Amino acid sequence: MIKQQTLSQKRSEFALIRVIEILKLERDHKKLKSFFASAPSMILKNGLGHTLAFCLAKDKPQHKAAISIAKNWLIENEHIKKTDTNQDSDFIKQLAQTNQATYLMAQTETLRLLEWVKRYMTAFAVEKEDNLHSGD
Repeated sequence: MIKQQTLSQKRSEFALIRVIEILKLERDHKKLKSFFASAPSMILKNGLGHTLAFCLAKDKPQHKAAISIAKNWLIENEHIKKTDTNQDSDFIKQLAQTNQATYLMAQTETLRLLEWVKRYMTAFAVEKEDNLHSGD
């Protein structure tokens, strides 16, 4: 029997895998958790394009992770076409050149995905911090 996942389940699974990968690579879980807690608000306030451009300019681990998560999700789910170079800046340019309907769909999908990222980042980053302090 083939297991059919809802789109929400796919987002959840994608987010969980990415969060685990990021937390293994980065040591400062507190900054990651803080950034991803505020990322959806940044998008709602400033728009997806501006938020991704801000992240590109900052060039810190949490900002790179946000771009990577959004880019990979949107490309894998065919909301945005993969660029020839796969560079973050080219992805943002391509997003900026899309029509309004595509842009809004990309923004909505990213917001829905980041809600899962935020949940998992909060859950697993806290667990990691607790383990570090308890000596486990």
